[in-house]
Amino acid sequence: MAKRTVFIILFVAVAFAGGVYIGYMSRNTTEGNRQSFQAGWDAARERLEESNMFPLLGEIIILNGIIKTADKQKVTFTTNLLNPLDDEKLKERTAVINEETEMIIRKPRSEQEIREEQEKNDILIKDLQNQLNSTNDENKKMELQAQINTLMMPMAGYFKESEATVNDLKPNYNITIEAAEDISRKQEFTAKKIIVEENVLMPMPDLGAQEAIDPLFPTLPTGR
Repeated sequence: MAKRTVFIILFVAVAFAGGVYIGYMSRNTTEGNRQSFQAGWDAARERLEESNMFPLLGEIIILNGIIKTADKQKVTFTTNLLNPLDDEKLKERTAVINEETEMIIRKPRSEQEIREEQEKNDILIKDLQNQLNSTNDENKKMELQAQINTLMMPMAGYFKESEATVNDLKPNYNITIEAAEDISRKQEFTAKKIIVEENVLMPMPDLGAQEAIDPLFPTLPTGR
């Protein structure tokens, strides 16, 4: 493992150095150093991709991120790079909104609504479990088990979904965007579906302290 790590580091260094050299040798434009560096980096990235050291992902049609700005025509959001060789500019992308874009907002349910939803889920789980026990169809069993697993997830029933408008696309809200094409390396694309999630902090119960927690990533009590 150590030898492989050393080899990878050396390969990256050699590839990058070779690419920079290529860029340096081709610096015959008025933009000088900037274009030389870019040409070098492009050459290094091409060599690394050809080496399969950083395997490229398949077609990507869904991205998650945080809303930066939004208006009636588009939403700009920040996201993580899908590949360490991708252009840093892809950390910020823009999704175009048109009349065919479906928009949904997910909001936390009230405590009463959550209890009611959990009771409904318990009934559904029992029904699905009975169906699972009474069938010999392996494909049907897999389908039923998948439904049961979804209903048993900790956050199942916590959110409710409704139709959203551009007014719901607020800065710092979590966003999931689906496109009808491969968007792995597109900085701007048309959104087929947008799901926005309200960032609402819920009070921590029974702690007797003025604290709040993120319902998706709760902080466990420390026993203070």
